[in-house]
Amino acid sequence: MYEMRFHGLGGEGIVTVGELLAKAAIIDGKWAQSLPYFSTERRGSPVISSVRIDNSPIWLKSFVQNPDVVAVTNELVMKLVNVADGLKETGTLLIILQSLPGNLG
Repeated sequence: MYEMRFHGLGGEGIVTVGELLAKAAIIDGKWAQSLPYFSTERRGSPVISSVRIDNSPIWLKSFVQNPDVVAVTNELVMKLVNVADGLKETGTLLIILQSLPGNLG
């Protein structure tokens, strides 16, 4: 089973990325699930999306604890949450930071 966890802020598309990745895997003939985690806060609050992909049915229904890949889209999230928590020893940490106007230095 291949497990991924995406970290970002509400409004950045983290939940959508997880859903699209899972749907693409299903179209490719795999079994997949996407589980978003966010609280009742609004746009700008930390969001996590867990994705699992496998060649057989996935019976586990919990958030990814030991991912193969962790992707982060916002520097603020890295200050609030230990995004690498549980990352497998051979795992990949992917940091995708966006430059905003006025922050180009």
